[in-house]
Amino acid sequence: MSHSQIQSTTLAETQLCLVQNRRSGARSPQRVWRSVIALVAGISIALGSVAPTFARGRNDDVAKAIAAAIVLGLIVKGLDKKRDRPRAEPEPVRRPRVPTACAIELDGAQRSVTVYPESCLKAEGFDYPLPRDCAKTARIYGRPDRVYGVQCLRSAGFRVAGY
Repeated sequence: MSHSQIQSTTLAETQLCLVQNRRSGARSPQRVWRSVIALVAGISIALGSVAPTFARGRNDDVAKAIAAAIVLGLIVKGLDKKRDRPRAEPEPVRRPRVPTACAIELDGAQRSVTVYPESCLKAEGFDYPLPRDCAKTARIYGRPDRVYGVQCLRSAGFRVAGY
């Protein structure tokens, strides 16, 4: 696995990146061991059938060799099934996360309100459609802008950190 930096915002994205890195890399130790076991099983079956048999019980020895080959094959197949169980892939994030860098806290006489300016969200690359019905117009740094409250964004299906 490469030790390059993984950029993700959630644990699910990190896990997905790690799984993709493992799949794209070199052969895993499990695959190497499976190959070694299969090779050893094939060699033992081949050498077992070549071994000299005695004249007194040739049919019994052939039957034993076939039974041993079948049992060995079942064991190898059972090992492969245990290792090849499908792993549950993390589900992709369905609710986009609002960038916390855009949060502006406004302190009022009675309470504090956190809002997110539309211009900042767009500058941060947040290009999801924003809910126009709850947008408020405000002047931020002397320029008119739309701002969205935390509850408004959460109701529209966005994830807002800390709320």
